[in-house]
Amino acid sequence: MKSKNELFMDAIEWLIDNGLAANQGDVAVKAGLGPNLISRIKNGHVKAVSDDAIRVLCDKFNELNIDYLRGKSDCISRYELAEKKADAAIKEAQRLLDANPPNEPRQHSSMDDSLLYEKAIKIIYDKVSGQFIDVLKAQVDDQRHTIQLLEQEIDEKNKTIASLQSHIRDLESYIKSHATGNPLENYPFPVGVADDSTTQMIAKK
Repeated sequence: MKSKNELFMDAIEWLIDNGLAANQGDVAVKAGLGPNLISRIKNGHVKAVSDDAIRVLCDKFNELNIDYLRGKSDCISRYELAEKKADAAIKEAQRLLDANPPNEPRQHSSMDDSLLYEKAIKIIYDKVSGQFIDVLKAQVDDQRHTIQLLEQEIDEKNKTIASLQSHIRDLESYIKSHATGNPLENYPFPVGVADDSTTQMIAKK
């Protein structure tokens, strides 16, 4: 039987393989786990992953079957679990259809078969559809949250761009005013003072 750490790493690899995260670091960021927790678990530096870490991971990634990480199920994802339940429901439906004693002719009519099939379909629907709907709703909520974060990030970038553009305009205006103006306008001495007659007289003395 696999340890909690091995089951936890199975879940991490499943998320990456199925495109729900780019890598281990991406999983840690999206789930809000510590930046080094996954690598520490993988390298055996954690004795056993905590129930809190398992719960946090499964709360973020609703596709995971939390019972797998707890060692109580062999289905790593809720999809796989739903498929398994559907298979079991189909087998149960078939058992109901074959409920006659062996070596005896079937006693039920086509109407009975129709009712049994209807019951089998209801079993499958009740056990499968609700789980898929919950997973899809969770995915939609995650996508909406991601879109909101991206929109906020775009707004911040637009504000930064507007501020930089304003600063550039101020610099351009400053450069233009100094390029077209008189560069000696604020010079502290009169232009040509070296040629002033007063200066020449002082030099003769």
